[in-house]
Amino acid sequence: MPRYALILLLLLGFGLAACLPQDDDDSSAVDDDDTEDDDDSVIDDDDSVTDDDDSVTDDDDTSDDDDTEPPEDFDGDGFTEAEGDCDDDDDSVYPGAPEQCNFVDDNCDGVFPDDEVDVDGDGFLLCAPDCDDLNPDVHPGALEACNGEDDNCDGALPEDELDGDGDGWLECEGDCEPADGSVYPGAPELCNGLDDNCDTVVPGDELDVDLDGVPPCSGDCADTDNTVLPGAPEACDGIDSDCDGSVPPDEVDSDGDGLRGCEGDCAPFDPAIYPLAAETCDRLDSDCDGVIPDDEIDFDGDGLTECEGDCGPQDDQTLPGATEICDAVDNDCDGTVPSDEANLDGDPAPACADDCDDNDPLRYPGAEELCDGIDNDCDGYAMPDEVDVDADGYMECEGDCLDSDPAINPLAADDPGVVGEDDDCDGAVDNPIPTAVAAVTGNVWVCSPVLLDGWGSSHPQGAELSYAWQLISMPPTTELTFEAIEPWDEVEASFTPDVTGVYVAEVEVWSGNSESDFDSVILNVIPRPSNSPPTVDLGPDLDEALTTSCYFDSYGNPICSPPCSFEFELDASGAVDADYDPLEISWEILSGTGTLSADIGDTTVLTLSLSPTAIGVPVNETVEVGVTVVDCVGAVTTDEVMITAECVGE
Repeated sequence: MPRYALILLLLLGFGLAACLPQDDDDSSAVDDDDTEDDDDSVIDDDDSVTDDDDSVTDDDDTSDDDDTEPPEDFDGDGFTEAEGDCDDDDDSVYPGAPEQCNFVDDNCDGVFPDDEVDVDGDGFLLCAPDCDDLNPDVHPGALEACNGEDDNCDGALPEDELDGDGDGWLECEGDCEPADGSVYPGAPELCNGLDDNCDTVVPGDELDVDLDGVPPCSGDCADTDNTVLPGAPEACDGIDSDCDGSVPPDEVDSDGDGLRGCEGDCAPFDPAIYPLAAETCDRLDSDCDGVIPDDEIDFDGDGLTECEGDCGPQDDQTLPGATEICDAVDNDCDGTVPSDEANLDGDPAPACADDCDDNDPLRYPGAEELCDGIDNDCDGYAMPDEVDVDADGYMECEGDCLDSDPAINPLAADDPGVVGEDDDCDGAVDNPIPTAVAAVTGNVWVCSPVLLDGWGSSHPQGAELSYAWQLISMPPTTELTFEAIEPWDEVEASFTPDVTGVYVAEVEVWSGNSESDFDSVILNVIPRPSNSPPTVDLGPDLDEALTTSCYFDSYGNPICSPPCSFEFELDASGAVDADYDPLEISWEILSGTGTLSADIGDTTVLTLSLSPTAIGVPVNETVEVGVTVVDCVGAVTTDEVMITAECVGE
């Protein structure tokens, strides 16, 4: 039954008890509303004269009323029944008293607290406390059941009823690892050495019998041998030590010679090759010591090894059957060296190698020529400097510096009158090298002549010098050439720079066959401080008239003789520049029709051709020609001339 329903029934019970007839007054009769009890009758508690009313004889305000005595507090709790003490025999029950868990209305408010009921009838109230008053199996002191609930209401679940790992199983239900969510009854077995399904048995393939750290379920293919497991190093034992399903090839004695590759058999498929086997002349490492014997190696690549009869294993020209060459070696390996290959004098060449004297160790092909007049290098002739041509007792190799002149040799005396010769061959000639000195005189201005001189050049003996000038460096915008210096072969020379910038001129001097080193001078050409523009005058205007004989052909074209052609020569060569600058002259037709023979130059010729249109009617043409003169600095002067031509046909 629900707790609140039970409370309602209890309250109804109390209410019914209160409605039963009681003697609730001071009379001896029953307290009700009839004529004999507490009502409005004459006899009892009402307003009559004889009972509890306002009469003189009963419970009223008369001098004989029973209200003159104060109510008595029987339990001494400070409250009387008239003041609301609903149990004046119990001092813990009174209005405002604290409610206790006793199924009593302690505070006299007429209401039982919700937690002072025993809904499930297990003898325990909620306030007792019964932690589940709807379940009679749950109350203080009850036995704990494996249900994940607090049956004894002690506020704690037993540890074996907690599903701490969230796998849906309690320890009391058989979860043998309550802290491991992968272990519970019926769980799949994992390869971990644990009883995952809680059947108290660990599968055999999860047991690491050989204690190598890997059980069979993890790939241990031999769990009784702790040297065999996945990842183990392969041992040379013919066993699959790393459990990869195969025995390494080098652990198999494939050729049946008693040794595996891992035991040093360097040719596992050749039964004749293994450690300590006898070496044979087969060019192989038969004993597997890592070395092929030298006599089995064809070092020279001639196709044979020493053990095969090659007596010169490092010489590809020496082998059985080879052709003998001149090298003092038994090339054909027959055990003998030909006699002409013997080297009697011990020099680098035998007789067969063209040793021209096999008894002289200083004579052989390639020997150093000595100053002894002998063919030391066996080339068939002595060196030219080993011959005393002028028979003065000295060869050139002995210091004769001119072996064609017997007067010149190491012991001859210098002749001061001879220039350019070293008479005593001491290295000092009579005509030493002169010295060139380049200099500049005056200003170095653009468009002005630069004066060069070589007066500082000299000859130790005062000999006359010859000169050669040239430019070796100029600004990139110049129009000059390197031969712009004039005169180029005199001690004094000049050139006119056309742009500013750095120019370098050099001079060389010589006397006879003795030439000096070049000497140069650097010229930093700057703008001229002042400049005068050029002047030009083409003279007066020109005019010319011509009368000719003409007729007209069938097409109306004039045929004249002589033709009406005119040529006017124009001359600007009289243009001058006060600064002596080079000038640039150009021509152009400013108006009219005609042809100029040249656009640039001192002179030009204007050609005009006229055609009469009627007999006796003059034809005229006027042309204006202009000339422009520019100096080196860029100053410009112009002049114009008017030219008129007239032609009359008769």
